[in-house]
Amino acid sequence: MSRWNDGFLAHPIHETLRICHEWTLREFDEVDSATVSEQRRLIRVLDLIRTALDGLDSEVWPTALVTNLEHHMRHAQFYKQLEAYHADGKADHLKVANNHIDGQLPEIYQLVSLSRSREELNIMEGAESAFERFVKTVEKKSDEVAKEMLTNAQQLVDLEQNSKRVALDFDELQLNTSSKLNEWSSQFSAAQNERATNYSDLQIKWNEEASSLFKSLDDAGKQEQQQRAKMYDLDLSRFDAAPLIAFTATKETDYGTETDGRIPPRCGAYRADQWANA
Repeated sequence: MSRWNDGFLAHPIHETLRICHEWTLREFDEVDSATVSEQRRLIRVLDLIRTALDGLDSEVWPTALVTNLEHHMRHAQFYKQLEAYHADGKADHLKVANNHIDGQLPEIYQLVSLSRSREELNIMEGAESAFERFVKTVEKKSDEVAKEMLTNAQQLVDLEQNSKRVALDFDELQLNTSSKLNEWSSQFSAAQNERATNYSDLQIKWNEEASSLFKSLDDAGKQEQQQRAKMYDLDLSRFDAAPLIAFTATKETDYGTETDGRIPPRCGAYRADQWANA
């Protein structure tokens, strides 16, 4: 629907024509031939106006011509006369109305010349209606495409922002990972150095403790040896001047002879009382 079509449908001539037609069709019990003739002729004029209006193209209708005709139909010589006929049924009212509308017949026939048959109008209106539906469909589809493009554009912007955000997060993660790896490598190297240092210190400590232990054992052995030597010397100093008994060996090579006075090597020198007990 367009503003011209809306204006045509809302024009007051349609209501004026309906009321005039209703008043003219009023029937009474007592009528004469003059009344019937005036009524019939006036109904033909009103039907002609109705036919002309029905045949007008609502998109290109003569606004000024229709408006001027409606003003004449609202004139007292026409409108009020029909209203009076509707009230009392006198034929004089119809006669005055017919005389007044005679002056508007050129305008009425001008409207008739501009009108088309209902069949032609139906074809035109059908084509126009189909075209309007097509335009609305295209407009709706265009709006949908525009909205979809706007949505896709926004999604593209969001994707670009997300891509940049992911790239920044990846760079930050890579930087943090590299920093952590360097930190862990430094910690591992420091721990290795610390373990190596601790092991070296421990090994030195063990060596020192072992050397100290061996030295203490050596010192203890030497001290015990010295004590044993002292005890041995002390035992030697306790020998008195008791007579020694010399043994005569059966073999000179082993024990010597009695005349050379040697002490037998296998027996050694004993005191007399020790040898006697032996």
